[in-house]
Amino acid sequence: MATYGIYQGRGNYPPKPKGATRFVVVSDTHNRRPHVEWVPDWDVFIHCGDITMTGRHSEFSRFRQWLTTMPPENPKIVIAGNHDIGLDREFCERVGPMRLRKMFDHKGAADSLDPSHLFDPKMNIHYLQHGALELKTSQGKIKIFGSPYVFKSHGWAFGYEKAGNRWKEIPKDTEILLTHMPPSETLGAISEDGEDIGCPSLGQAVRGNRSIRLHLFGHCHEAVGVYPEEATRRVLVNVASLTRAYNVNKKTYGLTIVDRV
Repeated sequence: MATYGIYQGRGNYPPKPKGATRFVVVSDTHNRRPHVEWVPDWDVFIHCGDITMTGRHSEFSRFRQWLTTMPPENPKIVIAGNHDIGLDREFCERVGPMRLRKMFDHKGAADSLDPSHLFDPKMNIHYLQHGALELKTSQGKIKIFGSPYVFKSHGWAFGYEKAGNRWKEIPKDTEILLTHMPPSETLGAISEDGEDIGCPSLGQAVRGNRSIRLHLFGHCHEAVGVYPEEATRRVLVNVASLTRAYNVNKKTYGLTIVDRV
């Protein structure tokens, strides 16, 4: 069974263990670019959503350009978040162009994006919208599932009020789970006001899936940290890169390092 070494600190990144797969993880960057290039010997880049402020085409174009500056041989895995409006076509159609323009400075259909045009697997950029990926590494294949959906998104994208069977769709052989929002009943979901903003149904699904060893999420900017579960030996990590005031987190420089050993 794989184990995970996790580092959230201000530089002085530890050397990668021999034979490990190193993930560099960000979330809630909102158009900022944490210095991924500072991290030595990383293998896989992961973004856990809220790439943008309002999900406009111009914002995603800049993000895609940033991804192309990274080593082409290193996989980049991306999910959306509630701010990434342009990737939620159903939301854009339901809200309509006038409200999109008024609330989010959107241009309607022009800012409703086809992810396949934005994130190209041929360029080693993989977008997961409630879907799975088998990642090939030197350690073998790793099953990853990623989902952007957010419980009670307060009028933003990818929101839901009732989970239904949504989280039961996580494959039973998933090792690494990427969600934008946290599960409930973890300190990684406790807001500055002391409110648990995680999803109970997601928490129940994670606890019921023994194959999940690592759960990475963001959304709750003020609860960045590593939260191991001793009973299950599962690790939950809030990887949000910015503070609630949208400044880069000075404790982590916006980066989380995960070494799969």
